[in-house]
Amino acid sequence: MFQSDLDAYRDEIVLLINQDLTLSEIAARTGCGYNTLIRWKKSRGVKSKHSTGPRQGPKAKGWKGGVRLTHAGYVEVYMPWHPACTEANAQRKSNPNDRAYNRKKYIQLHRLVVENHLQRFLDPREVVHHRDDDPTNNDIANLELFSSNADHLSCSLAGKCPNWTQEGIHNLQLSTSLRHDIGHFQSTADAPEYTRDFHRLKKQLDTSARIPSRMADGPEREQVLSRSKQILRNLTWFPRLSALHQDQGQI
Repeated sequence: MFQSDLDAYRDEIVLLINQDLTLSEIAARTGCGYNTLIRWKKSRGVKSKHSTGPRQGPKAKGWKGGVRLTHAGYVEVYMPWHPACTEANAQRKSNPNDRAYNRKKYIQLHRLVVENHLQRFLDPREVVHHRDDDPTNNDIANLELFSSNADHLSCSLAGKCPNWTQEGIHNLQLSTSLRHDIGHFQSTADAPEYTRDFHRLKKQLDTSARIPSRMADGPEREQVLSRSKQILRNLTWFPRLSALHQDQGQI
């Protein structure tokens, strides 16, 4: 099919674009090639709802159901309409120094499970604790809600004494002193090279230390994601979550 042949379907193509269909879906419906459709759009001045950048959410090419595992081992769910996301994004939008790609779009699953159980949204200051210290075990019987992080720490750290080594104390003191040194500069780039190297290395070590064995690709990771998706199916208090993840068959 040539570009001139698509002129007869202009109204239909514009309608499909307004329905937020992807160009691949429109090309399949009209029977034309994907590249032909793109060239036709540009030559005819037809605008898309998403003219630049990749699609987000279920329309994204890499969409895998909106459930992911973080480096810390927590399960997160794609819910950009959740109040915790919208309020955080509103604050970031008011900050001229914040970047657009830092938008919050995911909510931790254990918070969603507690919200579904209480049938209310949690306050940002409230903390959900895993009783067995396993962040992938998001069964409601394994979760405990605290009104603040102070209450959470006073309970979870009760009777526990940190076993600090001399090397650990030295590294902590060094980190504090270097952080104080960088505070005297307008930006990290203006700081001495040794301070930048230290923080770069410290970030790499912290990141590698946070990655548990369950984050590796394999059967265990798939079991965690499968179990998390099963929990999502039972969260009936979130109608929009049901429409996003269940009606579209993504879970």
